[in-house]
Amino acid sequence: MFYSAPWQHADTPYGRFVSVRLSPSVLQLDATAQTQSRLLRRAELNAALVAVAPTGGVVLGGDLNVPAGDGALSPLATLGFSDAWPQAGLGWGDTIANDFPIHRIDQLWLRGLTPRALIAVPTQYSDHRMVVCDLAEPTSFFR
Repeated sequence: MFYSAPWQHADTPYGRFVSVRLSPSVLQLDATAQTQSRLLRRAELNAALVAVAPTGGVVLGGDLNVPAGDGALSPLATLGFSDAWPQAGLGWGDTIANDFPIHRIDQLWLRGLTPRALIAVPTQYSDHRMVVCDLAEPTSFFR
């Protein structure tokens, strides 16, 4: 089964912003089901990456529904993206669940842009914490 992940993109003077929501993980201990679930998220991510220009600044983020470091996210590193949290995250970065976060499934990945600070803040209307990122202003993209 292939599911095309909902994603949106917007172009700005600083680059392209891509918002993604990948399918949730399966809650089974069956290794085959876990593998199929990971392959599904990787296919969804690849479908969203079609919106990414081959060069220039890009912010790709959203509910990736996998913890940081999961193999389903490997296409991002292949295309030159880096996880913004290890570079500039402040405090507790886990985002699910909002009341007691134990995993960082809401993430920002950057290419050609530099994060200055990231925080995960509690929200009122979601079971996830929101990731807020301050980016350094690029000096060369699209100018």
